[in-house]
Amino acid sequence: MFAKRSKNQLVVRLEPGEELFPSLLEAVKSNSVSQGIVISGIGHLAQVRLGYFIGEGKYAEKDFPEGGELLNLSGNLSEKEGQPFFHLHATFGNEDYTVFGGHLVSAMVDVTCEVLILAVDADVRMFRQLDDDTKLYGLYLE
Repeated sequence: MFAKRSKNQLVVRLEPGEELFPSLLEAVKSNSVSQGIVISGIGHLAQVRLGYFIGEGKYAEKDFPEGGELLNLSGNLSEKEGQPFFHLHATFGNEDYTVFGGHLVSAMVDVTCEVLILAVDADVRMFRQLDDDTKLYGLYLE
């Protein structure tokens, strides 16, 4: 992994074999980014697991072992139960030019993954809290 911060922007490049979520968490921790917006992510991922919200705090999950070309990665970094937490959605393309996507549960970098994160200043606190209506950990702001 390579990561470099410039003011409120963190640029990350992940390498083959790296698990996406643990590597991104390592990048933000080592560059003192505790909350932010994932602006962009491209590359090629494998061992992809996606989720689709079906209600009452539950997701239907599906594995895509071959993964695909990462066309877009977006979401945010906030605090959940005292720890940094990424909530990410991803769109992938296949060799037949079909597209699929959803809530990103897990993935492994296959070729590369290039991510741009915009750090949010400390005067806004982003955190996740259980929402009684949706049964999801919703994003809240202070």
